[in-house]
Amino acid sequence: MHTLPPNQCSAPNPASAGPALADIECDVVEVKARQRGFYTAGFRHYYVDSAGHVILIRGPGGATFQRIDDLPDDAEVDRNAPADDVLWHLGTVAELEAEGSSCSR
Repeated sequence: MHTLPPNQCSAPNPASAGPALADIECDVVEVKARQRGFYTAGFRHYYVDSAGHVILIRGPGGATFQRIDDLPDDAEVDRNAPADDVLWHLGTVAELEAEGSSCSR
């Protein structure tokens, strides 16, 4: 994480805006862009949807659906995941959620 001094913030002119804005710090966070698809690391499986969200879809205890900040550093593309019905369906749900669709029958 990088912290920028107040004079480099996107505020129009923080120093002239008064003491409240002059004390603002900006944090810039670098996040890697990930390709859409299935990933694995250890005993966990992840799905990255078309909106770039990372979802934990299987952990050591079984299937789950939990959005997380990013993939672990050791995550690798899992080309076998689409053959697993549960993972495939969870990936489909992730895509529907990214599109803002509902899963009603």
